[in-house]
Amino acid sequence: MYYAKIDDYFVNNDAIFYHLSEKLDMAPILQNRLNNSEKIEEAIARWSIEQHWLADWNHKNCFKGYHKNYTVAFDIKSSTYYHIMKHKNKRLENVRNINVSIIEKCE
Repeated sequence: MYYAKIDDYFVNNDAIFYHLSEKLDMAPILQNRLNNSEKIEEAIARWSIEQHWLADWNHKNCFKGYHKNYTVAFDIKSSTYYHIMKHKNKRLENVRNINVSIIEKCE
């Protein structure tokens, strides 16, 4: 399990996305499966410019009692890098979606 603080979220299609207030270290991303078209060298080169979002495809609603800097525990299934992603009519650049298999709130 990995731990991080989340400071924003949005629901899109059949998933909920949580923004990490601080990026994960590079090691957990490289230890878990990258998108098939992404090479390890590319992931390393982009790490300094990307923002990290947890993608939970098992839920459509935010945690009850959510607030900024909420700490969550999660397992990583895979990750996908996007040059551009839309969120609440905003255009986000250099986004890494970290697909989670489990996510739990920490008290």
